[in-house]
Amino acid sequence: MAPIAKKQSFKPFILTAITGGQIAFIRGHISKSDESIKDRKFHMSTHAGKRQMDLDAQALNPWTALDLQALILAETGIDIPIAAITAALRILDDKVKTRKAGNSNSGPKVTIPVAVDANGRTVIQAIQNQKTGEWTLSLGPVEQVWTKTIKTGIIDHKAEAIRKLAKCADSALKQADKWTAQATKTQSLSSVCTLINKVIPRERGPDIRRLTLIGKGAINCDSISIGGQVFADMFSVVATFRPDLADLFPKPEPEALVWFNAETGEVLPEGISPEGQE
Repeated sequence: MAPIAKKQSFKPFILTAITGGQIAFIRGHISKSDESIKDRKFHMSTHAGKRQMDLDAQALNPWTALDLQALILAETGIDIPIAAITAALRILDDKVKTRKAGNSNSGPKVTIPVAVDANGRTVIQAIQNQKTGEWTLSLGPVEQVWTKTIKTGIIDHKAEAIRKLAKCADSALKQADKWTAQATKTQSLSSVCTLINKVIPRERGPDIRRLTLIGKGAINCDSISIGGQVFADMFSVVATFRPDLADLFPKPEPEALVWFNAETGEVLPEGISPEGQE
């Protein structure tokens, strides 16, 4: 059974030294996609979200459905029906307008602020999914402003992008054909929307991230620095900033002591010290 949040007697921890600029630094982050290892620096993303929405709108505005149909054909060799492209463009345009209006809904959840900056902007929060009851600890949204590669990844990202574009185009054509054949339009055009976003040229926007520190999909790293405080494990973040929320998250298992024989290098049986004492 998922833990239940008690009535909160604490307020969010205020990172008084943080009013802007660097908010977090992650050392030794292991990427799930290509197993690369990087150090990453993050700033607050107060204006980055609006900047990204503006760029999304600007990227869509110049394109007509006919122009996009020709572009997709040139990039992928696949001819998507014009009616499906027109409908997908309306969907994308509506999404941009909804985001600008602040009415987007990311799903059922309860949020509790864990730490805020000196201006009251949320830096870390506890999030409960109302469907599963599970709690996660989240950093962000924050803007990634700097990275340093410690270990190169194992994936050729250019080749992977080509493969994903071809797969997306195939899926988009299947969706478009089903949608076109329907008298009552119930078929999703999500792949057509994704394909449009992949092929249209766009100015590079801010690299906005939301990072899970505890819970499903949590990052794997050596340490994280938040507001100048360094944490080797993520549970310590909660215990330091909001101890009243600690029961919502699993405590890390203590590391077992392993003894070695100094002469042979062999691991001693559990419970046996180098002196042979239990």
